[in-house]
Amino acid sequence: MGETGIVYDDVYLEHMTTEGHPERPKRLTAIVERLKTTGLHRELKCIDARPAEADWIQTVHTASYMERARQAAEGGARYLDTMDVPISAGSYKAAVMAAGGALAAVDAVMAGQVRNAFCAVRPPGHHALADRAM
Repeated sequence: MGETGIVYDDVYLEHMTTEGHPERPKRLTAIVERLKTTGLHRELKCIDARPAEADWIQTVHTASYMERARQAAEGGARYLDTMDVPISAGSYKAAVMAAGGALAAVDAVMAGQVRNAFCAVRPPGHHALADRAM
């Protein structure tokens, strides 16, 4: 168990932000490209992302917030609760997969499959409280 795991899925690129926003798909593609050009990707063990189950997400967020976020993304809203949180049609799916990817990484570490893991996921989860984006 000396390996480092990595979680990545193209679904994370479906979270589109506004023009010039620092949290954009290129942030993630730059990481993946750099891992490949340096050959470091060959030293990482891929951990498959999976959608997080609602029960897990609801240990942090309310069910009503989850539903509001889903409806906003799928309904074509450009922001969730504040202009600091741009969203797109793919944002909810990407967020559920990002949470699930983090859970998959924890599972892999706890099962001894990897020593540690890097989650190359987006959107990042730091712009939310239990019941609203911030």
